[in-house]
Amino acid sequence: MSRQRILIVEDDRALARVLSDNLSFSGYDVDLVDDGTEVLNRVRSSSPDLVLLDVMLPGRDGFSLCGLIRQGGRTPVIMLTAREIGRA
Repeated sequence: MSRQRILIVEDDRALARVLSDNLSFSGYDVDLVDDGTEVLNRVRSSSPDLVLLDVMLPGRDGFSLCGLIRQGGRTPVIMLTAREIGRA
């Protein structure tokens, strides 16, 4: 049985490394991308089972990338952000 592949799209290298290390330790194959311009190529070439996608990236923002990823198939996407979205 092949291991599930997770693509982490995060420009904060320390956070990306923590996520990657923990997911690898849990048995996942992990691939890292730190720039929004490379994401679509990597999704096409590696066919991840899940994408962890930062909202604020250099090159392209996570919201537009999420829409493009979802157009190409059924890959689940979890959005990551440190940005304050709104206040009640």
